[in-house]
Amino acid sequence: MIQRIQTLFILLAIAVNIVIFNFDLAAFTYSGNINNFTLLGLIDSNTGTYLYTNWLIAGLAIATILIGLLAIFLFKKRSLQIKITQLCLFFQTIFVVSIFYFVDQLQVKLMGSEELAADSLDVSYSSGSLLALIPFVFLFLAIRAISKDEKLIKAADRLR
Repeated sequence: MIQRIQTLFILLAIAVNIVIFNFDLAAFTYSGNINNFTLLGLIDSNTGTYLYTNWLIAGLAIATILIGLLAIFLFKKRSLQIKITQLCLFFQTIFVVSIFYFVDQLQVKLMGSEELAADSLDVSYSSGSLLALIPFVFLFLAIRAISKDEKLIKAADRLR
């Protein structure tokens, strides 16, 4: 199981998704304050409290990790493993899109508040949002490696 390259690719995708929990996704700068947006919401840098909570992004990250683990343990059923890895890739896509969507929605929400001037809000994406793109590569490579294994075994079965 662990010696197969597709297992290593899936493990790398899972590891990157776990590491994302330790990184900020975006930084909101307004009125001299820098507030960080993480998987769980917007954190006030002065008090450390959540100004805005969002469990959907963290839930999608956890779902992607669990689906990836399921794909690893389905190593004997390669066709099902391909489908589960594709499902993991789909959840990863939803995860990344939701990061950018919620950062954009939070920006619109903060721009609409009376406290901020229209041009005083600055949003910059942090390293966590870029890290979320890396599992795409690993999951795609895993799907390719599983498909290659499946073709190899079908060819060997034909020879018997």
